[in-house]
Amino acid sequence: MMMGNKLLLYIVFYFSFQYMCSSQIIADSNANGAVKWRHFREETKLQEEGKFISGKREGVWKFYSPKHILYKKEKYVHGLRKWTYIYHPNGRMIIYIDKQGKVTKRPDCGC
Repeated sequence: MMMGNKLLLYIVFYFSFQYMCSSQIIADSNANGAVKWRHFREETKLQEEGKFISGKREGVWKFYSPKHILYKKEKYVHGLRKWTYIYHPNGRMIIYIDKQGKVTKRPDCGC
């Protein structure tokens, strides 16, 4: 489906009769080949979102719990993960993971 100069494509995956997830891909021709990606579980619950450039993850990706609470962000540059933030359900960042995999817990996180 075309929306102005953007191509909107829905991909639906069926895993069982009980569970379905789908992905929405928006290709923006003005963004040097950038493709926005939104992956849903059970059709309406956003699971992850981010963008691809030249087939590689780029920028900040957001990941959501089944209750649609942000639980993780990851930053990518040319497909390589630079950092990960993990969040408590109250919205506070509780864990930082750097590009080498070193885990740092916030001292006041209670975890």
